[in-house]
Amino acid sequence: MFAIVTLVRGVFRKSNLLGILALCGLLAFLHGTAVAATRTWNGSFTPDPTNWNEYMNWDTGFVPVPGDDVVIPGGFVVNHSSGTTTVNSVTIANSSTVNLSGGTFDGGTLTGAGTLNWTGGMLSGGTYNLSSAQGLVINAGTAKELYNTVTNAGTMTLAGDGLTFLANNNGYLNNQGNLIILGDFAFLDGGGAGTRLITNTGTITKSGGAGTTSINVGFNNNNPGIINVQSGTLDFNSTLNHASGAFIYGIGTIDVTDATFTNNGNTNPGHWTGGNLPGILTISGNYPMTASTVLNIERGGLAVGTEYDRLVVSGAVTLNGTLVVELIYSFPNVGDTYTILTASSITGSFLTQTLPVVSGITWNVVNDGTNLILQAISDWDIDGDWMDDDWEILYFGDLSRDGTLDLDNDGQSDKYEYGDGTDPTNPDSDGDGQLDGAEVCYGSDPNDIDSTFTTPIIASSNSRGYPGNSLSYFVTSTSSDGRYVAFDSFATNLDLDFVDTNATWDVFLKDIQTAKITYVSTDSSGVLGNLLSGSPAISGNGRYVVFRSAATNLVTGDTNGFSDIFRKDIQTGVTTLVSSDSAGGFVNNESSRPRISSDGRYVVFESAATNLVPDDTNGYNDIFLKDTSNGAITLLSRDSSGTIGNGISSFPSISSDGTYAVFHSAATNLVTGDTNGFPDVFIKNIQTGAVTLVSSDSSLVIGNNESNDASISSDGRYVAFLSLADNMVAGDVNGDMDVFIKDTQTGITTLVSSDSAGTFGNQWSYGPSISGDGRYVAFYSYATNLVADVINTDTHVFIKDTQTGAIALVDKNNAGVVGDYNSLEPAISSDGRYVAFESEAANLIPWDNNYTSDIFWTVNPVYVSSSSFTVTPSAGINGSISPNTPQSVEADATTAFIITPNANYLIDSVSGCGGSLVGSTYTTAAITANCTVTASFVIQTFTVTPVAGTGGSISPSTPQTVNSGSGTIFTITPNAGYDILDVTGCGGS
Repeated sequence: MFAIVTLVRGVFRKSNLLGILALCGLLAFLHGTAVAATRTWNGSFTPDPTNWNEYMNWDTGFVPVPGDDVVIPGGFVVNHSSGTTTVNSVTIANSSTVNLSGGTFDGGTLTGAGTLNWTGGMLSGGTYNLSSAQGLVINAGTAKELYNTVTNAGTMTLAGDGLTFLANNNGYLNNQGNLIILGDFAFLDGGGAGTRLITNTGTITKSGGAGTTSINVGFNNNNPGIINVQSGTLDFNSTLNHASGAFIYGIGTIDVTDATFTNNGNTNPGHWTGGNLPGILTISGNYPMTASTVLNIERGGLAVGTEYDRLVVSGAVTLNGTLVVELIYSFPNVGDTYTILTASSITGSFLTQTLPVVSGITWNVVNDGTNLILQAISDWDIDGDWMDDDWEILYFGDLSRDGTLDLDNDGQSDKYEYGDGTDPTNPDSDGDGQLDGAEVCYGSDPNDIDSTFTTPIIASSNSRGYPGNSLSYFVTSTSSDGRYVAFDSFATNLDLDFVDTNATWDVFLKDIQTAKITYVSTDSSGVLGNLLSGSPAISGNGRYVVFRSAATNLVTGDTNGFSDIFRKDIQTGVTTLVSSDSAGGFVNNESSRPRISSDGRYVVFESAATNLVPDDTNGYNDIFLKDTSNGAITLLSRDSSGTIGNGISSFPSISSDGTYAVFHSAATNLVTGDTNGFPDVFIKNIQTGAVTLVSSDSSLVIGNNESNDASISSDGRYVAFLSLADNMVAGDVNGDMDVFIKDTQTGITTLVSSDSAGTFGNQWSYGPSISGDGRYVAFYSYATNLVADVINTDTHVFIKDTQTGAIALVDKNNAGVVGDYNSLEPAISSDGRYVAFESEAANLIPWDNNYTSDIFWTVNPVYVSSSSFTVTPSAGINGSISPNTPQSVEADATTAFIITPNANYLIDSVSGCGGSLVGSTYTTAAITANCTVTASFVIQTFTVTPVAGTGGSISPSTPQTVNSGSGTIFTITPNAGYDILDVTGCGGS
């Protein structure tokens, strides 16, 4: 068979071609008129038997001249290295090769089964027609100039890196066979008039070179065939017309960034070897699809690139045409997901989808804006939300419900309520007074009234109760009633409906009552911070969390390169900068250790910045107060006359009402007589500016060693702190850091880190946290003599009742067994009832198997309730309140109810017990007497507005108020000579 390769003078650019053109068989060079002579090669010149220009190598004794017909018999190698050859035809027999390495080779018809190997010089003139048996090999070296039209039905091999393939004037490459690119080079437009065109109805394969083959400006590229990029990049800089029915395969890159890309054909990522194996194909540029475009995806497993295909597009994708997914060598499981397409943006939709039929599986194709995700879902869940469709219709009426939502606010997403068999419209399915979410998270059965959870519970867990999969630290505070706990964690599995990919520490808020967990260290739109966040503190009402973060994306304009203090409003999601000057300007150094008042208005923090207030010139860390209501910033670490401290100040704490702040400082000028040479603890009256020494004995004698780490009661009267001083109380001879409490009204200083008989601890103690009334102090200690339970030398958490002297171990499990590793950093709720702490122990709950630090929450074992009151819930018709039975609430504690209107109704009002409604949750104020919470409901209404065109009327003609779930009637009357043409709207008939 013979095919025609036409090499017309022109320039080839761009990278549909790489490396080598192999011609086997017959290549015809048609040039001028028929020739009178035939020259046959014999290679008989012994000194140089391969030289084309040696006349003795030819049987006639003449080197071929214009018009000759040339014959190269089999078994020879012929080298053309110089001069100009113009002939009528060349026949190269099988197993012979003509090497063109220099000069100009201008011919007519190439025949035979041999190879023309072009390594240099110029191949010009004539027409080159390659049959299926022929080969043309073009090697690297100097620039190759091709002036012809090439029609290839055989094999053209472009070999070698650095090849420059030139096409001049009306250059045309018509590839009907195999064009193999084995190197990296460029097709360049040589200039001049005419069109440079590449048409591929065969196969173009780039299989060598990790670099780029470029087809530059000036070439029009038509592809009705196959383009297969197996390595590197094939770069189109002009046009690429991908025809209907054609294929693009590959695991390399096709660059159409600067091209006009008409995409009507098939795209199939992966290896093409007569069949297809999975791979990742990259398109640099946009990927527009048309009605005839087909995206083919093979799926064989979960490993991208080796078991399933992916198309990666750097630009925008407009979906259209057809998606075809084929199964290869394995079946999917329910829950398998495959990201089959990624792009900077994905819009549009497929006209048709051809998806494999698998028993028990329904496919769901999800476009999240930048990823196209193929999901294998159960055929009982056609909308892919992990809820049985019949169950979804039963409870929600249709399939539009998002399974990640929580209709009854019980801490469990609706999809998990389906899995647990609980009622998604009832927050307490078994009526035992514990919300479904809390029961699931803390290990009890939400469907069994006799199954209730016990403490301690793990707070650093997701809504299913699974502990975090990495470290959780720094639980510095809880809300006043202990319901909310803030902490920081490296775990990525705490929010099951959120993908944590920032690979750094984040701040979380745990709702103990519902078990819901919330990301705190996000911007106002919910985007995770891009750098480390930590050291959280929560307001008494649980609404606000302040924290430290090095992230630069939490608020706009954060380019100072330092850690800043931020406040998150949990209700609204808004994140604001706290560590700023009064005009909102960013600081010029690090800020840390924030604490917040009960209502969230005031925040104290430590900072090395010098630009928060104008006169900060001491060069030390100072304590600052931010009023978030007006932006005012105040430097607190001053003496009573306003002089800034002359040493470092650190570790602030603030009273609930924001009136007092405590901190420790190495400054010697905050109070008179500070000559001990150690850091001391001070209390600042924020309203008056007065500063008082705290770390003194009951006679107000200053401590004779370091004191630090203070915690203040709600009203500022009591301060718990650490001290190495041995003169705070009598008999302090242990030489250890101890915990003390100071009554700032009476001046009395009392030892806290002692056993119930008052015996000093026999090892160091740390981290005091004081209750709102100052009665209870939690701390951690290495001491082994504070309680009888301690039988190891790890640190443990203790709580002391400063009124009775009772002390108890906190970090033990429900069976009373002490934690088997270190527990530390306790935070006691303001009401004194609950304690949260950090622990590395693995035996506090049965399922703690993550072998890392976790956050736990438990009841205060020495808590004494003075009294309790009854809160009675009452709901009118058309709605419910849960729990719906009277609740016994301890004095000064709060409680919450879930208010749920019936279908077509809204909450009208909820009142009683001084509470407030957020969403559907009504939380009381601190209970001081028996009271009633009353909920009422009102039917939801809508306005139906009638509009009549000319030629008639509608009655009634004014807007009508219609109850939800009801209809209304209008009378349509045409004028004389008119008929009713159409009536539409509101789903009527």
